[in-house]
Amino acid sequence: MAMARDSLLPSFFSKVNMHTQVPVKSTILTSLVAATLSFCMDVEQLAGMVSVGTLLAFTMVAISILILRYVPPDEVPLPSSLHVTPRLCGSVVILV
Repeated sequence: MAMARDSLLPSFFSKVNMHTQVPVKSTILTSLVAATLSFCMDVEQLAGMVSVGTLLAFTMVAISILILRYVPPDEVPLPSSLHVTPRLCGSVVILV
């Protein structure tokens, strides 16, 4: 969800249910893919895919870190929830 908010994954994965604050759509999609694979494959094949999945997750995180490391900060699109707008309250600046 955080990677989708940073525009590293499609925005579909960043949608959060307003009531439960859980990414329901991406959870359902991931569950359907996992259920389909478990119906179609043997346990031995699935066990082999666990290591491949771990490697893929590590690779995605490493690539994302490289992108965020080498792209200038003013060019990285930030979600609206991370924008800070300073307001003056007397002589004190309040960050909202």
